Amino acid sequence: APNFVHSGNVSNDQSNRGFEIDGDLSREVVLSGGDMPYIVGQININDTGKLIVEAGAVLKMNDRFASGAIHVNGGSLEFRGTPENKIYVTSLRDDGLVGDTNGDTDLTVPSAKNWSSIFLENGSNALFENVELKYGGYNFNGEYSNIAAAIYQRGADLLIKNSKFYKNSAADIFQDAGNTQILDSEFVGSDYGIWSRGGGLTVSKSNFTNHADLAVYNQSGPQVDAKNNWWGSSDGPKDTSILEQTGSGDKIQGDISYVPFLT
Repeated sequence: APNFVHSGNVSNDQSNRGFEIDGDLSREVVLSGGDMPYIVGQININDTGKLIVEAGAVLKMNDRFASGAIHVNGGSLEFRGTPENKIYVTSLRDDGLVGDTNGDTDLTVPSAKNWSSIFLENGSNALFENVELKYGGYNFNGEYSNIAAAIYQRGADLLIKNSKFYKNSAADIFQDAGNTQILDSEFVGSDYGIWSRGGGLTVSKSNFTNHADLAVYNQSGPQVDAKNNWWGSSDGPKDTSILEQTGSGDKIQGDISYVPFLT
């Protein structure tokens, strides 16, 4: 497979100090970690395409509207980080990772909604392993006019391990269909952690903290298996679906199995 390897490079550009990538993908491509970030415009991965992102890579997603997006349309997307060498998916404005990529010193700072989303369509496959994903969720998709998310799970097989989702808008993950398994991960500081309307969803050995609204919201899907997680308090999550007093941790709502929880 084509493997983009880079080291020892320095950019003298006034802005976009990195490797700009966008377009349609119909074969396997590997993006290695290295010296400068990848600046992602819009990538479309069709059913014969596969994008592998290797440990240490930094993807800075371009700003908003029809940019800063990855669409997986039946193909595969694999983030293969390691505990020692994570992969970062972040805002172009994030100067804390490999420097001032957009070249504006401190005129812009990263925040939720800086970039669009990762869309996982029916029949796709996706792996997030040792990934930190933040500042996404600028919603330009009319189908979800009231739901912004950094990841739209719309029918893929999705596996997430040892990853962190931070300050996205409004949800880190919005799921309409497909099967999602999440292990040993963190969801921190977004409005919603996971918002489900369908498909299979299991999350365990993970942490949910500091959500402005709901850590897990099962709007209309089958029961969410969310046992053995930490909810920000030793007495478990606050289940807003029932009248009885529950825990004082992050709030949840809907048909969610959460006992036992981590203390």
